Amino acid sequence: MMSSRNHLRTFTSTLEKMSGIEYTPQVISIEEYKQIINSPMETGGTECSALRIDVGANVTVTTTHGKK
Repeated sequence: MMSSRNHLRTFTSTLEKMSGIEYTPQVISIEEYKQIINSPMETGGTECSALRIDVGANVTVTTTHGKK
């Protein structure tokens, strides 16, 4: 959900800056929308565990796809 909220913040901000169009939420309530866009961007930990990618100083990707 954090990524979805961050995407909404970025999308609506970019839409307004580039086209002057103010986004109107279609699925969530206007109250929930305003709460999301008026809150700061969210960050996670230092590891994207689902992809096993360390996003620290050195990026390491581990996979078992194609392993013999």
